[in-house]
Amino acid sequence: MTATQQIIQKYIAEKGIATKAEIVALVGDRYYCNEDKHTGDMLSSMVKAGILERVKPGVFRLGAGKKKAKPGSDVAPNQPELF
Repeated sequence: MTATQQIIQKYIAEKGIATKAEIVALVGDRYYCNEDKHTGDMLSSMVKAGILERVKPGVFRLGAGKKKAKPGSDVAPNQPELF
């Protein structure tokens, strides 16, 4: 997890829930231009990783942690067994 992601996670942990606009105001100055897009991309990747949960569009809270892989998802369909 990057330093910026840790800042976002800590902020949401303290507040409980946060909007995208609040998070952009918190960490958006780290980007030269288009901070809204870059922060949104980071938030989306954090949701995909399970770090955050999207309550509704533009509203986030802490997630349960890393998302678990589906059973057998790491095995190619043409590979009958791992070894």
